[in-house]
Amino acid sequence: MNKVILLLFVFFITAFAQEPSIDKIIKSGQYYYGKGIADNEKEATDVALSELSKNISLIVSHEFKRTVTEKNENINETVKDIISTYSLSTVTGHEKIINQAENGKIEVFSYLKKSEVVKLYELRKKNIYDIYENAVKFEDDLNLSEALKNYYFSIILMNSMPATQVIEFNGKNLFTEIPIRINTILEKTKFSLKTDRRISDSEREVIFNVSYQNKSVQLIEFTYWDGSGYVDGRGADGECIMRLIGSSVNISKITISIKYSYYERREEIKEVGELWNLVIRPVYKFTREYSLGQGSIVNNGIKENKENIAEDKSIKKNDFKQGNYRLNLVYSDSCGVVQQISEETLSLLELLKGNSISGIKERFSGDSFLRDKIVNLINYNNPAIIDDSISAEVRKTLTGWELRKIKVLNRYKHIKKQSVEYIILDFNNEGKLDDISFGVSENAYNKVQKTSENCGDWINRQTIMKFVEKYRTSFLCRDLSAVDSLFADKALIIIGRSFRPAASTDGYIYNRLTNEQPDADYIKLTKKQYLTNLSRLFKKAEDIFIGFSSMDIEKKIGQKVYGISMRQNYCNNSYSDEGYLFLLVDFEQQQPQIYIRNWQPKQWDEQALIKLINFRINSR
Repeated sequence: MNKVILLLFVFFITAFAQEPSIDKIIKSGQYYYGKGIADNEKEATDVALSELSKNISLIVSHEFKRTVTEKNENINETVKDIISTYSLSTVTGHEKIINQAENGKIEVFSYLKKSEVVKLYELRKKNIYDIYENAVKFEDDLNLSEALKNYYFSIILMNSMPATQVIEFNGKNLFTEIPIRINTILEKTKFSLKTDRRISDSEREVIFNVSYQNKSVQLIEFTYWDGSGYVDGRGADGECIMRLIGSSVNISKITISIKYSYYERREEIKEVGELWNLVIRPVYKFTREYSLGQGSIVNNGIKENKENIAEDKSIKKNDFKQGNYRLNLVYSDSCGVVQQISEETLSLLELLKGNSISGIKERFSGDSFLRDKIVNLINYNNPAIIDDSISAEVRKTLTGWELRKIKVLNRYKHIKKQSVEYIILDFNNEGKLDDISFGVSENAYNKVQKTSENCGDWINRQTIMKFVEKYRTSFLCRDLSAVDSLFADKALIIIGRSFRPAASTDGYIYNRLTNEQPDADYIKLTKKQYLTNLSRLFKKAEDIFIGFSSMDIEKKIGQKVYGISMRQNYCNNSYSDEGYLFLLVDFEQQQPQIYIRNWQPKQWDEQALIKLINFRINSR
């Protein structure tokens, strides 16, 4: 009896362990399948998966008719291309049977249970929800540029879903909710003329205040017609600035459109890039025309947003004038070198006004670092100073003083882009100019400052932000050696004018916390590839622009260790890129140091992002 039971047990184990035959799979009607024959297994698998996609598309193509773009009037082929974006090769339920074919070739038969396709749809839904949530956060932060981009990319992904799939998030149908949100932003974003002045016979400056829901917009991208062509603009901190050149100075009206589709950044999310020409892309109409004056100064009575400075006797205000510019400075009573700072600033402004390369080389002949940096800042960014009366603040830093913020408009001819920026000047304790950088947005700066009030660590967070500003400027000035040192394997001292390696190289261990996160070896490879690509881009690009759409600073409890996470956007006249940069900064040392620099290209999935929690600190 026991023998009979044992034989039955062996029989059933053997039966269930046997792989189903190709013939049974085909006849069962429960699978999608495809076959490929090639010289190697990888190529044969790719062919089989392509056939598998085609097999699925033939069955489900009728469910996509309302959302796909017909290519050559062949919907089945288009749906096949859409199905292939679901990454069938990574699906858990995907199986394959490998056989030997004729002439030494390999045959791969790939098959997938029809029930597994539903899981594919669920994975894409999760992606849509994640991107939608990001968009809502950006909208709440008044970063309308990133909000619109993420909303629009969500629609691209939704249009790759079959009609039978319902996409609801917190009780809201996203097929209707997202278009409503896009239209709301476009309709309720208000532009109001602030100033319109003629700088010269061939140059005119127009400034609009821009608000959403009666609040100043943190970041917005737009296009405007200057009379001869469209120009891309980037507004920040509640202002959009347009510089009209040549015959454009005589226009009496200006047409503005808010950017929402972001074609050039579609590759930031792999699936969005693959789907761009396959699905229907909605068009939203927002074009407004505004009448201008005759180039004379206009003021519509809207007051600028300025920080309320408490009535504190230690805070001083003073005007300094020299040449074409007047400085309205707010500074601490402890700043005994404010006169020296003002003189150096006004002297530099005069040189920047005329973009005087020869004057800069002569003025900074004894300081090759500043000479080269300012020359590159002008040559690559073409900054124009906004207004001749500048309100700025002098603040104490770890190594001296900084003067924030001189507003400029950077102009990039070959990508037809203009961007509002702040120039930040660093001075040593004696008031001598030591460095120049492009600053973070005032919204980001104020956010970090407010957080520091609760944590009591302003000087540390300020130092981190100053490093971020120097890092971004190294891109805008194409200083590859600075970027290279940033991503070196050794620890990096972050104070001072340039990035310097530190003696200490260890102290932190990386822990992979989710399957989506990369391993340590992959991180090293992406750094190397990133620098190789960057070197090539710096050499051939006519214009380069880099910006941060988000910046978050975390602190380890009980320690002076910080993690900074930034979403970085890069573009030039032929290429665009997006990624996630993480830095681990240690203030426990005598000099602040960066131990970890991690770059994750085209990464947006929250579960895959490396953060401070991934690192364990060794005892020191």
